[in-house]
Amino acid sequence: MGLLEEQIGERLFERAANGVALTRYGKILQRRARLMELEAKYALDEIKATKMGSGGSLKIGAGPAWLRVILPQAILELQREYPKLQLDLVTGVVETHLTALMSGKIDLLCGDLDFPNHPELVSVHLTDFEFVVVASRNHPLAKKSKVIAADLVAYQWITLRGDYLGNNRFTTFFSAQGHSSPEISIFVSPGVSIFGILEDSDYLTCIPKQFLEIAQGAGCLAIDIEPLWRASHGIVYRKRSVPEPAISSLVSILKKQFVDLIERSTSAS
Repeated sequence: MGLLEEQIGERLFERAANGVALTRYGKILQRRARLMELEAKYALDEIKATKMGSGGSLKIGAGPAWLRVILPQAILELQREYPKLQLDLVTGVVETHLTALMSGKIDLLCGDLDFPNHPELVSVHLTDFEFVVVASRNHPLAKKSKVIAADLVAYQWITLRGDYLGNNRFTTFFSAQGHSSPEISIFVSPGVSIFGILEDSDYLTCIPKQFLEIAQGAGCLAIDIEPLWRASHGIVYRKRSVPEPAISSLVSILKKQFVDLIERSTSAS
């Protein structure tokens, strides 16, 4: 290690009360070494996959709307292209998925792109999500036209556990309207359906518009108010000299899927 310190020109370790600790330069080297270890693993996995005939595995982190609405069709097409590819789909929110992506626990995430640029990540914008307010068909606001922010404040809300980005947008919306945020009474983990709770109560929640058809099938509807916010969504993966073939294919499949969706919407209008 002394030779390495000599080559770098900086100390990598320093004595501490409980032994030896990394210096700031040592921590940088440690982080890069972990990425090198991951790249070596990817190389071995890719070689193994090539021998098996386009096998290997792909671990995807995604939010509920992605997993329920957007990804199923794309996953089926990806598996037709890579029949031996093993897929592992993990639900969650973007905050936990980003940490998992950086540590190598997942290979890519599908979700919100509203986070600072990172030199080790590639973000691909695919679509924008509009977040609408949803309630039971029997909710007092369901029959009211032109609902305003003041109407929403009077009711209790359900939201995703750990969705700090969404909760910040929620607070910002009401603050911009001159109101304190409504009370959030129930937190649910991503992947847990909230529509059963909404159907028999006066609670409100906010979901991506893409999720609305599923909500309607569960006895809920969108309240007559403009979307509370819009957010850029897409795919994020770790930067490599050449992206893994399955990742490149999934990006292409999803891009085509959204182009087709826009064309159908334009034709219908």
